[in-house]
Order: sequence, then C-alpha cells, then structure tokens
Amino acid sequence: MKRTRKSQIETKNISSASEIALALGGTEKSPGQYMALCPAHNDKNPSLSIGETSDGKILLHCFAGCKYGDVIGALENKGISITGQQLKRSPGLPDGVQSEHDGKLYVAHWTYRNEQGETVGYVVRYEIGMEKKIFIPYFKKQDGQWRAGYPTKGKRQIYNLDKISQAHDEEEIWIVEGEKCADALAKLGFVATTSPSGSNAAVKADWTPLAHRRVIIWRDNDQAGKVFASNVFHAFEEVGESTLNIEQIDVDKLGLNEKEDVYDWIEGGNGRKDVLSLPRTTIAEYKDLGVIVVEPGKTYRAMDEAEELLLKKKPNEIFQRVGMVVRILNQKFEKNSIYKDSSIKLLNVKSGYLTDLLNRELTFVQWKNDEYKNIDPPGKIADRYLSRAGHWKLNPLNGLIFAPTLRLDGTVLERSGYDKDSGIYYVDSVDFAIKIKTNM
Repeated sequence: MKRTRKSQIETKNISSASEIALALGGTEKSPGQYMALCPAHNDKNPSLSIGETSDGKILLHCFAGCKYGDVIGALENKGISITGQQLKRSPGLPDGVQSEHDGKLYVAHWTYRNEQGETVGYVVRYEIGMEKKIFIPYFKKQDGQWRAGYPTKGKRQIYNLDKISQAHDEEEIWIVEGEKCADALAKLGFVATTSPSGSNAAVKADWTPLAHRRVIIWRDNDQAGKVFASNVFHAFEEVGESTLNIEQIDVDKLGLNEKEDVYDWIEGGNGRKDVLSLPRTTIAEYKDLGVIVVEPGKTYRAMDEAEELLLKKKPNEIFQRVGMVVRILNQKFEKNSIYKDSSIKLLNVKSGYLTDLLNRELTFVQWKNDEYKNIDPPGKIADRYLSRAGHWKLNPLNGLIFAPTLRLDGTVLERSGYDKDSGIYYVDSVDFAIKIKTNM
C-alpha cells in the first residue's frame, strides 16, 4: 500500500482503526485487524497492531515493546489525533501466547471453547510482509501459561464447539477451511466450524459432535480444498454419519478465482440471503466431491470415474472417432506450435496429452499415512483408457463443418459447437478462436 504523506494527515480527524492504518500506510491482515510501522521507534517490519472493538473503541499494541503512551505521543506528532472516548488500551495476548514466532509477528488469534464455553486453547496467526503466514496452536497449559502445541496425540477439538452444542438439532452446521471463513459465516448468523491447524489437518480433528447433524461443506476453490472435503467426508464415514445428511456448496458455480474461499465470496458483497440460495449437491461418494480415489488393483474404477467427471466438466474437450480418441486443434492459437499453418485439425490424443488434461481438470487422491493426499494421475490410467476402444463414453465425432448444413432429418444445423444428434461439430471460425484463447 502506498504510504500517506504527512501533509495529508495533519488536519484529518481520526476516528477508526482503518483510518489510522491508512495514515500510517498499514495493511489489513484480517477483518478489522491492521498492522503498520510503529511511529514510536525505528520500525523496519510492521509491529503496530491496530484493531477495533465491536463498540468502536480503538486498540493499539506495539509488539516491539513500545509503551502505550509513547505510541500515542508519536501518533500525535504525526498529526493523528484520536478522541479520548474512542481510545482503549490493547487487552494484550492471552497469557503465554507469544507476539512473535519464527521471525513472524502476531496478527490475530481465535479462541477454541468446549461445549460448556470454557477456553481450551487458541490458534494464532503470524506473518510478516509478503512471506507465507503460519498458524500456531496454543492448547497446552503450564503454570497458568499457554504453550504452543496440542496436549495429547488424540483427536483435536473443532472450532466453535460451544455454539454447535447450543444449536438445535435441525440447524445446519457449515464446515469451512479456516477460522476466518467460519467467522465470516457466523457474522451472517450461521453456525460454522473448521478443523484446527488448517485444511491439512482435517483427519486429526474430532468430528463426532457433528454426527447425525445436517452438515454443509464449503471448501476453498482449489485442489487442496477438494482434498480437505474428501478427508472430512472420510471422517464422517468413520463416525458412522449418514451421508444423506451431508451436502456441499457447488464451488465451481460461484465464479471464484483460484484459491478464493468463503471469506472472499462474502467480501464480494454477498449476504445471508445469497448464502441460503447457493447451489448445493448431496455427497454420497467421493466422486461427488469431484475427486477420483486411486486404489491398488482398481485402476478400472479410477478410469471410469475420471471419464465421468471429465465429461461433466469438459464434455467437448476430447471425442471418439473410428476407434480413436481425438481432439480438435486450431493451431493458430495453440502454444508451442509444431505446425506451420493455422488450419483447424483433428489430432489423435496421446497418453501424455491425456495425462496432462486429467491433471489440469481433475483431482486424484490416494490414501497415505491415514489421510487422503493429492497425487498426479497415474500414467497407466491414460494408457489403459486409450486402449479400451469400443468402451468409451465420449461423444462420437462424425465430422467437422464450417458453415450451416442440413441434418439427415431435414433440419438445419446452424448453431456453432457440438451437435449431439448428428455427432457433427460446427466450427464457427471466429467463435472457435475465442474459445481456444479462453482455454489457453
């Protein structure tokens, strides 16, 4: 963020955390929580935490150790004047929780409570600059001080267990990736939870409090999100949960960018009514999550599921034609062209291309070390699939046309794209070029 010059803030009345952060050139690290260079010392890495309570009180805390009065004085020297009624000392961190971890500074923390509402631990977020953020659990307690780590090797408590225990039996419980996403849904009036330590620890969480509950999984928009959902679904199978009670949000229809999540979608201007109208599907098996489980000795099953999912997602990417799998190629818009002309061609699909296509469009998982993990599609799946001529479910491609034509029944084929009735692909040169560009 571009830093604000002193002349811009000399006469500006400051009444919110966001205004202080803007004046200091700070950045928002989580909803309502900002970090900026502390004006009370020669700060090189942002160490001043700026927050705001629900009643509008501003919270200030320098993790480098500057005294509260020094921070206020330094702000006033910069022309930042804050009304006394709007100012409040930072309550500080929970006893034992560190303000810095592995060179990264504290940004926010989330409190985990048991069914009785008693605090059992915290998950703390640390980051600095553009470096990757980290989350440290504080679930151990010694001499009244919280310590990093978990108390036992047993299953870990899920987030918002106190709110889940208070929810009536028919209330839906939303499972998301991360406390930040859970809080975003909670602000809209929903009961939401997640597994501590992020999506990579779904199998380590205790999901039994959700047995026989109506559950909705809302994963992040990436392959890691699909793996997270797969491990949560596995956990429910382990506790004997009826799969009829588990649904998922159809993330592919939300228009999110890669890796965006619940929080991003809500920040885009969506509210409670929008959440309630989201497209949902029931989860009965892993392929409903958009993943293919690869098991030893069951390559045939992985092939069938990969074909089914690919046809749903990209029905006209590859076709079958006279005993071969083919694809339509407009070489003019293809990267790394080996052809000199720009004509539209039919090419036989080779094992390497098919493996790459499966890797780009689908998610393959395998059970390793007591959890599902993302893997590349095994090369033998592509090889065996291409060899099963006569058993493909791909759309047949009977030919390409470049102008409207008559079907056998006398009707006119004039709409560009694949015509399922005739098996003919009408290539509109302009339209096809646009599609190729879009898919690059």
